[in-house]
Formats: sequence, C-alpha cells, structure tokens
Amino acid sequence: MTNARTTRAADAGTPQATRGRPIVVTAEHIEAVALRLWSERGFHEVSVAEVAAEVGVTARTIFRRYPTKADIVWGPLTASFQILTEALEQTSPRAPLLGRARTALVGMIRDGDTDPTARHRIRIVGRTPELQSSTSAPFLLWRQSLYDFAVAQPGVDDLRAQVFAWSAQSTALAGLIWWVTQDPGTAPWQAVDEAFAHLMD
Repeated sequence: MTNARTTRAADAGTPQATRGRPIVVTAEHIEAVALRLWSERGFHEVSVAEVAAEVGVTARTIFRRYPTKADIVWGPLTASFQILTEALEQTSPRAPLLGRARTALVGMIRDGDTDPTARHRIRIVGRTPELQSSTSAPFLLWRQSLYDFAVAQPGVDDLRAQVFAWSAQSTALAGLIWWVTQDPGTAPWQAVDEAFAHLMD
C-alpha cells in the first residue's frame, strides 16, 4: 500500500506524505526541481530552502543527500568522468592527443544531451563563475581523468599530460560557456566541437 501511494505521488510530480510516514522523494525529483528554479531565476537567487519548499521537504533533508548546493547541480555529471575515461580509451591511438580528447568529449556531451536536465546543468554552470572553479571537486576529477589517460600513453611525460588535461578541459568549458551565453541555436556538443576546431587550427 505504501508503494502504491509513493508511486501515485511520483506520478503526480509532487511527493506526498502518507499517514505517520515521512515524505519519500528521489534524487532525480530534487535535482529536477532545483535545476528548473536555478535555470529560470539564477543559482544564487534561489536558496536550498526554497528548493526544499517546492519539493515538499526540509532543507535538512536535501543536505543529507547533497553536502553542498553545488552538488545538486553536478549530480550525475561527476559519475560521467568514468564514461569519459572509457570514451578516451576507445579513440584511435593513431590520432593526436587533443584529437582524441575532442572525439571523446564531444561524443560524451552529445550522448548526455538526451537527458532532459543536461542542458539546465550546463546553463547553470555557464552562468555561475563559482561553479567553474578549477579547484572544485568535479573539475579536479574531470582534469584527473584526462591526465591519467594522457600520462599512460607512450612518450607522454608528466608536463605534457598536465598541459593536455588543462587544455582539453578549458577548451570544452569555453565551448559550453559560449553556448550558454551566446545561445547560437545549436547543441552544446557542437559548440565544444567548434572550440576544439579553433584550438587545433
């Protein structure tokens, strides 16, 4: 009976509490509400408390799932860096390093664009300098994935791997921010592909 109530609440789009039981919400629902509000009104203009009220839970409930506000934005993107590692390994070893990064990153962003929240996440990051910090945990993971791939290639030393990782990451980010701010009417992966084309020209 509880499962049926939870299912009906989820179908309705707003979680409902059953008698004597706490509200049950999914991470996907929390992220969808937060991303919609932040995309519409701005990351700094909407607090976690406002997100929680919209979801129908307390801010404390959300912070049990997400240690920081930024973690809600990054969500599944953090896990996608394993996908990036696999995508890099599948590129042609005969191609130059930056060419392999271009293929892997463009493919990963293109495949992820089917997620209805993906563009919201990109827009929020692109509009929020704080989320673009090169020392944030997601950015460190992203750059580490690129570095680990490069340094494992024949003839690539530490410095070259570092330059590659920073260059590939910065180029992809530049393409995404340009897509957000210029609204060119294309897909985000196309903007990233164009950014790499300029770097490699």
